[in-house]
Amino acid sequence: MIPDSEHKHNFHTHTFRNSDPSTFYKDELLDDKGFDYLVGAAHFFPADGKWVGTYGGTRDAARLRAYADYMIDMMATDLFDFIAHPDLFGNCYAVWDRDTAACSRDILNAARAYDVGMEINALGMRKQARKSPDNPFPLYPWRPFWELAAECDAPVIVNSDAHRPEDLQGLAGQAHSLRVERASRLSDLPRQRQDRQDDSWAWAGAKHGARQGDGFCGVREMDIAELRARPTNREAA
Repeated sequence: MIPDSEHKHNFHTHTFRNSDPSTFYKDELLDDKGFDYLVGAAHFFPADGKWVGTYGGTRDAARLRAYADYMIDMMATDLFDFIAHPDLFGNCYAVWDRDTAACSRDILNAARAYDVGMEINALGMRKQARKSPDNPFPLYPWRPFWELAAECDAPVIVNSDAHRPEDLQGLAGQAHSLRVERASRLSDLPRQRQDRQDDSWAWAGAKHGARQGDGFCGVREMDIAELRARPTNREAA
C-alpha cells in the first residue's frame, strides 16, 4: 500500500505498441522530471489492427489474448513500477474459465519475472459495492486472479486509485485484506529498475503466436517457460 504521508511524483499512463516509449517516459519523466515511479494501465489495447477499449472489449478468447500480450509488452519495457487493475477484463467477462486462467497466468508469470507489481485496486471494490443486481460481470478485483497471483508469486501492491480526495481511503483496507488473505508478496515501490541494453527479453509482436484452437486463449509456452526460469530481481541480488 502506498503510504498516505508520502507525496510521490507519479504518472499513470498507457504504453504505445510498435513504438519506443523510452524517449518520453524514461528520458523526460523519470530522468528530467524526476518522477519517482510510473504506473502502467491497459485501458485500451491493440487488437485486429485497431485500439480496443478494455471496458467492454475483452469478451472472448482472442481479445483476452491480445489484452494479455499488451500487458506483458508493457512490463517488458522496464518503465513501470506497477500495473493498475490488471484484472480489468472482469468488467465484461462473466465467468472465470480456462481462457481467463491461461491469460492471467501469462500476465502474472511475466510480473514475477520482471518484478513489476500487480495492483489490487480499491476503486474496483467501490464499484463492486454499488454494482446493480442485474449486472452479470464480477468487475474487479476478481478473486481467482489474485489466487493465481499468490500461486505464481507475483509481486502485489494495494492502491486506492482515488479519483477524488474523499476516496483516498475508500475500501483500501478491504483491498489490503485481500492481499493478506492470499499471502501475496508485497511489491517494492519504487522498484529497482535495470538498465537493459538489449531486447532479448522484449515481447516483440512477432512472438505473439497465440493458439486459438477451440476458442482457447492459449499459453505462450516457450516464452513463459523462459520467464519461469529467469531469476527475479530479488533472487539475482
